[in-house]
Amino acid sequence: MEKTAADYVLGEFSKDEKSVLQNLIEKAKDAVVTVLCKGAQVGMNEFNNKLFPVEGKTDGGE
Repeated sequence: MEKTAADYVLGEFSKDEKSVLQNLIEKAKDAVVTVLCKGAQVGMNEFNNKLFPVEGKTDGGE
């Protein structure tokens, strides 16, 4: 039976996808709490490089 696009979009997550999703949800929760408690600038500085590292850049922004 051939799968449709809806089968992929509406299907169950695989075990690996569930693990990745759980990790991302936890990081997102931490980022939201940081923004609410310490402000947007601190939250962006603390989490953007960790979640979306730029190739060739260090955590120090160099």
